Amino acid sequence: MPFVFIFVVSIVATYWTFKDAKSRGMNAQGWALVILLTSMLGLPIYLVVRRPKTTSA
Repeated sequence: MPFVFIFVVSIVATYWTFKDAKSRGMNAQGWALVILLTSMLGLPIYLVVRRPKTTSA
């Protein structure tokens, strides 16, 4: 059962990272792949290096 939980959390984190990176003009597929392959270990790295969100006025 813990494996299912870890899998679901990893998929959700991958999806969120993809959407967030895309909205910030970053390589969304690359970051999603990093999160998927590292099983959440890459998420803190992404959070540190991500670009600020630009707002359209």
